[in-house]
Amino acid sequence: MKNRIISLLLLLFSTLPATAEYFRNLGLQNGLSQPSVLSIAQDGLGRMWFGTQEGINMYDGEQITYVKGEITDADGEKLWIGNYVPFIVHDIDGDIFFIADNNLFGYDIHASTFKQYTTDNATTALAVYQNEIWYARKDSLFAYDCRQHTVRSKVKLPPYTVNTLAISETNIYVGMMEGMYIIPQNTLQPSRFLLENIDVYCIFESSDEEVWIGTRMQGLYRLKDNVLQKVPYALTGSAGIRNMQIRAFVEDDEHNIWFGTFVGLQKYDVRKQTYTLIQIPQYVGGLKSSFHFFSLY
Repeated sequence: MKNRIISLLLLLFSTLPATAEYFRNLGLQNGLSQPSVLSIAQDGLGRMWFGTQEGINMYDGEQITYVKGEITDADGEKLWIGNYVPFIVHDIDGDIFFIADNNLFGYDIHASTFKQYTTDNATTALAVYQNEIWYARKDSLFAYDCRQHTVRSKVKLPPYTVNTLAISETNIYVGMMEGMYIIPQNTLQPSRFLLENIDVYCIFESSDEEVWIGTRMQGLYRLKDNVLQKVPYALTGSAGIRNMQIRAFVEDDEHNIWFGTFVGLQKYDVRKQTYTLIQIPQYVGGLKSSFHFFSLY
């Protein structure tokens, strides 16, 4: 789903104020299995989960527990958890779900057990909405009901490779290597196709219902009131983005939009309507790399 090497950056915006500039870095010296962190989530017990290119890691605030390879599930069966973990989410009860080597797994935080949900190495994207875990498998979207423990097929898609999912009360956004589909919740039928032949990498809907669309190599787009606009590329100044590779988004308490790129972390100030490159020196409490990817679910 995502073919890249990203240096580790833990951007915990849920606990940091928008003006904070102190970062604690976790790496191999702390027990992390691999420094390329592709996904991040927090479970119902407050522990952080990191998906890397070498398995999944759980951090309890003191030490990192690394999970990869053969394990035993709750039924005593053997499971194989692979290397590449590009997505992690938590459900309504705080349990963890993740994709490893294109298969879907879950972790029950109270029983401390893993479970495998797909086995054909064809699961490519993951999202959570209310009490359901949505995932893309081949050319369809499925939803796992966390309370009923049932799976339903939701949407049939064209035979494209799905990179990412974003789900709101009104729409489902499906980012693919070939563009992006918008699927209304009331019909569950693809109704609009945008950005044809553009590799859509990440999608985020802000609190004011504006959709931010990051691409792998072709910049940043914004969709508001059915109007699609491309954010200018601006090597200097505050009028646009500094890099065409957009990795992920998060919104802070002041409704500013933060996004990771291959040249640094950028912030869109919603009040000033400006884009700023966050430049933090590489010292204790600073960033160790300009390659930034983050994900909080």
